[in-house]
Amino acid sequence: MSCIRSTKASSYVGLWMRSLAFNIGLYLYLTFSFITGRFFIKNDTKKVHAFFVKVNRQISKWFRFCIKSDLKIYDKENILKEPAIYAIRHESAWETLVLMSIIPKASFVIKYELTAIPLFKEISRRLKMIAIDRKEGRRSISIMLDQTQDRLKEQFNVLIFPEGTRMPKGTFDCMRTGIYAIYRHTNAKVVPVALNSGEVWPRRSFLKYPGCIKVKFMPHINPGLNKVEFMSLLEKGIRLGTVSLYEQ
Repeated sequence: MSCIRSTKASSYVGLWMRSLAFNIGLYLYLTFSFITGRFFIKNDTKKVHAFFVKVNRQISKWFRFCIKSDLKIYDKENILKEPAIYAIRHESAWETLVLMSIIPKASFVIKYELTAIPLFKEISRRLKMIAIDRKEGRRSISIMLDQTQDRLKEQFNVLIFPEGTRMPKGTFDCMRTGIYAIYRHTNAKVVPVALNSGEVWPRRSFLKYPGCIKVKFMPHINPGLNKVEFMSLLEKGIRLGTVSLYEQ
């Protein structure tokens, strides 16, 4: 019995140390990247975006090295050649740090509160992110719609988390109707994206666990559907895709 307890304790210590190494490296690297992106890269969206795509790739490599994780992407052919809306399952910080290196020319819809992070407000502006202040109510929806339309015209893909917040693995929340407002206003195709990042990087958790993060791009939803039809297809695509990844 003591040997079993010793093994479990040793395993936990190893997990804790790997998580510590990753977190320290992540925050140091992000700090360096924000300073570099803010002060040492010309205010050119294309150059800033290319720089942070490289940052995303390095974070992914560091995560895989420290945590002994793997990454598998399914149905990548469902990434469209034309600008589109990508409605993404949200389980951890992983997708906000890595997806820019998977989906080309990505523009995230983010919470305005994130712009309070030092240097990030200017970085988000240069990356053409869409910051939404929910305290502004209907006005925030109007701003989001107009900016999303502008990003699509500029050939950006818009990435949004329709559940509105990170969800624990295996649980689902209702999709926020703002995604339908975007879909109707822009007349753009919407690609549901399923993932299982919470299994390896749980929300609000210091510990990160070995495993495989899987991302699945579902078939896109064409424009022109009514609200009930669209929301049903979107929810079905994200939920079924996510459940299938956890079952694999």
